[in-house]
Amino acid sequence: MLNLDKDILIQNIKQLMKDNNVTQPKLADDLNVGQPSISKCLSGKQSISIDLVYSIAQYFKVSIDELCTAKETQKENNNEFPT
Repeated sequence: MLNLDKDILIQNIKQLMKDNNVTQPKLADDLNVGQPSISKCLSGKQSISIDLVYSIAQYFKVSIDELCTAKETQKENNNEFPT
């Protein structure tokens, strides 16, 4: 079950943006969202809607689980089901 931690979500989005050289204005433009909304969400001043979480996950081609969980948890979950 997914336990949403806003700080982890924000950290993961910022890391994806950094890894993909995506600025807040570019992300906002590409998602048709106002740049102030992106800024407020990433600073924790505004809640991130599930619609925006979904859009960001699609944009970066990751699952919502990947966006919302800590990297350590993701590694643990990947080790539960060896291939």
